[in-house]
Parts: sequence; C-alpha cells; structure tokens
Amino acid sequence: MQEKTENVIRMYEKVVYYDPANPWDWDILSSLYNDIGNMSKARDAALRIKKIAQNDSEHLMAASVLGRVQMDDDDLAGAAESYRQSLTITERLARANPKDVMLRRKLAHLEGSEQLINIMERSAKGEDVQEQLTVALGHFRQYLTLTERLIRGDPNNAKLQEDMSGIFMVIGSIQAMQANITGATESYRQSLTITERLAKENPDDLRLQHLLSTSLDIFGHIQMVQGDPVGALDSYSRSLATTELLVKGSSNDVMLQSRLSASFGYIGNAQMAQGDLTSAIERYHQSLTIAENLARSDPGNAELQYDVATSYQRLADAGVPGFTWERVRLHLQAMKNQGIFKPSYEDFLAEAAENAAREQGTPSVLDNQQP
Repeated sequence: MQEKTENVIRMYEKVVYYDPANPWDWDILSSLYNDIGNMSKARDAALRIKKIAQNDSEHLMAASVLGRVQMDDDDLAGAAESYRQSLTITERLARANPKDVMLRRKLAHLEGSEQLINIMERSAKGEDVQEQLTVALGHFRQYLTLTERLIRGDPNNAKLQEDMSGIFMVIGSIQAMQANITGATESYRQSLTITERLAKENPDDLRLQHLLSTSLDIFGHIQMVQGDPVGALDSYSRSLATTELLVKGSSNDVMLQSRLSASFGYIGNAQMAQGDLTSAIERYHQSLTIAENLARSDPGNAELQYDVATSYQRLADAGVPGFTWERVRLHLQAMKNQGIFKPSYEDFLAEAAENAAREQGTPSVLDNQQP
C-alpha cells in the first residue's frame, strides 16, 4: 500500500512541478504525504496552497488542509488557528448563501472540529470538558443530518456514504468520552456497517479495506469496554484477516506491518481478558517481533518506537520473564533523550515510572500521596 502511495506521490510531484499554481493538486499531494507519515512535506504542500490561494474557496482549502496536517502532527495550537480561519471564511460564505446545504454542512463540521480541539486542549490541562462534549456532539449531529439529506438526493454517492461512516465514528468517540457506552456502541456499529458495505462493493480499493480494518479494531475496543472480550476477539480477528490480505499484496509496507503488529496486540488483550494467558503471550510476542523490526528500520520514528514500548508493557503485565515496567520506562526515556518523544506520551512515561518503582519496592509518588 505504501509503495503504491509513493508511486502516486512521484506522479503528483511531477504534476505540481509543471503546474505549481493548482491548489487541488497540492491538496492531494499533502494528503498523500500525510498517508505515509511524512508530516514535514505534508505541511509544506499545505502551505503552498496558502501561498497561491486567490479566493475564499482556495483560502478555505488552504486552512482546512493545513489544519488537518497539524492535527495529525499533534500541533493542537496550530490546528486550532487553522480551523478558526476556516470557520471565519465558511461563516461568511454561509451568510451570503443561506440555502447552500454544502456550506451549512461544512460549517457544522468545522464548528464540531473546533470544539474537539478545545476538548483536547482542556483535557491536557485536566479541565472538565463535559459542556464542550455536548456542544461538539450537537455540531456533529447537525453535520450528520445534512449529510443524510444529501445522500437522499444522491444515494449512490460513495464519498458521502464514507463521510457518514466517519461522522458516526466521531459521534461514537464523543459519546464514549461522555461515558455513554450504549450510544457509542450503536454509533460505532452504524459506522462499521457502512464501511463493511463499501469495502465489500469495492474489494480492490485498498484504502477502504484499510478503513474496514481500523473500524473493526475500534468496534473491538468498545466491546472490550463493555466487558465482551469474546465479541472483541471476533472483531479483532476479522481486522487481522483483512490486514493480512493487504500485507500479502505489499509485504514491505511499513504502515500495514504496523497495523499487523497492533492487531496481534489487540487479539492478545482479548485473549488475556478471557484468561487464555498462553495464547495472549504468543500474540504479544508476534506483535513485539514486528514492532522491533520496524523500529530498527527507522529509529527516529516516534510512533514505531512507541509501539515497542506498548509491546513491552503488555508482556510486563502478563508477567513474562525479562519484561518489566522498568524496561518500558527506559525505552520511553530513551525516546525522550533522542528528541522523538511527543507530549501525548507523557502519561505513559509517568505510568511506567510509577509501576517500575513498585516493581523495585521503591515508594512511588502516588504511594506517598495522602488519601
């Protein structure tokens, strides 16, 4: 999959070389760079759109594309500013065209996305976000309503169907953060149903197959939260089968190999929850082998190094000799020393330090706190 994406990237690099003034081509190129994890080039391509934009539509595209890249690159402050710019333009366009459903739909999406960034920023500070979750849910429900309206007029539009699947996924995530597990499960189920149908109708569309695998994993996660490891194991196993088919067609694809490693880990978690320690440990080792191979091939890749730490943690929790929370801590600390440690990893490092202290019989920070 990644190899094919890189071939398309080379084609679009030639396209923008000969016609650098077309913002749509830069949009596609930015998205392709994003797909393979080259965030620096994805950002550069997005900034080129901003540089050549000549009207509201193109300025809106520039801000939206840049915001997407910033979100994926954990730049919440930058993403918030880009979404505010998008929102300002869209509000102006929507006021001038109040009957334009596409603009109203775009506005609902941006308003919801702005709230999600606000939620992430407040959560990072330990602040309450329930009010913001309710507001975000309202915007995404409006986004869903307008998307359903468009689908009624164009029921065979696969892009709109895929958008609707994504909206259900976001709504499910918000409901999960609200501790509405029943609602989240239903939203995830609706998202998965749409994705399964699209993937079945387009078996050669690798992106849709990849999306199906991701959707199955997410549905498996909510089943685990519900205390249904049997159902989760089924979802994870179906996800693994989908990923294995994709890997057969592109065995050197780093993203697919990473997904394969994750699938083995998820299956191990479900087996562990059912008390099948032997099978779980076997799956954890399979996950670790892939994760370590990928990390060795790209030692500066934060996500790949983080995956190794996650595998260490699972094996430590399973009580496998040679795997301790101190080993997890040392790996995360090495990442920090190397300069590839993301702010979102801080909680994991703190957890590793606490558990490592307990393993070694040293009083931890939490142990010393008064009840």
